[in-house]
Amino acid sequence: MQERIPPFAKTCAKLGPPMKRPAGLLLALIALGGLAALQLLFTAGMAAVAIFAPRTMPPGQFSPGVLAALFGAMALFFGLIAAWSITTLVGLTLLRSWARISVLILGGCVAAFSALSAATTLASHAMMPAMPPPAPGGSDPGKILLLVTLAMTGFYVLLTAIGIWWLIYFNLRSTRDLFAGALRLDPETGHPIVPTPGRFSHVPTPILVLGCFYLAATVCGPVMALLPFPAFLFGFIVERPAAPVVFLGIAVLSALVGAGLLRLDPRARIGALVMAAFGLVNISLSLLPWYQAKMQLYTLRITQTMHLPQPPPGQVLPNPYLMQSFGAIVGLLITAYFVWALMRYRSAFEPRIPTPPPPPLELPVD
Repeated sequence: MQERIPPFAKTCAKLGPPMKRPAGLLLALIALGGLAALQLLFTAGMAAVAIFAPRTMPPGQFSPGVLAALFGAMALFFGLIAAWSITTLVGLTLLRSWARISVLILGGCVAAFSALSAATTLASHAMMPAMPPPAPGGSDPGKILLLVTLAMTGFYVLLTAIGIWWLIYFNLRSTRDLFAGALRLDPETGHPIVPTPGRFSHVPTPILVLGCFYLAATVCGPVMALLPFPAFLFGFIVERPAAPVVFLGIAVLSALVGAGLLRLDPRARIGALVMAAFGLVNISLSLLPWYQAKMQLYTLRITQTMHLPQPPPGQVLPNPYLMQSFGAIVGLLITAYFVWALMRYRSAFEPRIPTPPPPPLELPVD
């Protein structure tokens, strides 16, 4: 009677003998695991605030419904990012090719947003008014604030370094070969296993990052549509019920452009360039005094909706020109990268001519 071989044993036999993971990959797995744990902690914290904070807030100070919806949306966002990180962690452990692409996208997002957060933290501290002198025998609030700012900046710098390290390490030739299966041998023949091309293997990495960025941005549209906030578009405040239409419309456009970029659809490339052009117009308008005054009114509307404490009559909310200029420079750099990637890899959107199969080998006849 033939012994039955479990399916798991057959799979292990096809994969060949266990492969020793490089030290760089093990360190990357540890870093990604720590990041996923931190994201789960943020998810639990935001969910706890969304559930318990509205019940403990003093009446009339905050809107319980808006507060619960806002922190609930943040909990959903961090939960999705944590699920993405954990899925990528499992894929990296199993040496899946899609996991290498996923960690490259994660590394780019972590590096970009962490660097932006570090710069914003330092800029906010520089523009903050001077703290009052410490009380006799008390602690200096200015030094405490400086230490908190430096700690937060150091944390963001560390995340930026981790993201850049992932981008470099997972683009190395040896790492690409490891995940492509070129170092794995067939247990029966001893020859290298020829990897099957992935679905997005022909998509350039910058275009892949842009496509996933647009798809991730689609999550923000439905969340903002559910919140009772007006929209702000090109310096104009769009009131409800038109505001949810604006949010959902932008989400639909982002979804179409993101999915099209992953398929290398030329129409998606044109759509991304058009959205980048609108972004440049919005950045240019943000430097005008008229736009900044409208932004102050919009910020005031948000605080009124959330029932936050209002400034005294005749005093406007602080909106320094330096912060507006900093945001415009960051937005300009991001938009310039989008345009560069779309122009640099324009040939990838052209129709590909299928490669003809090689002619069959003719064996000599005795």
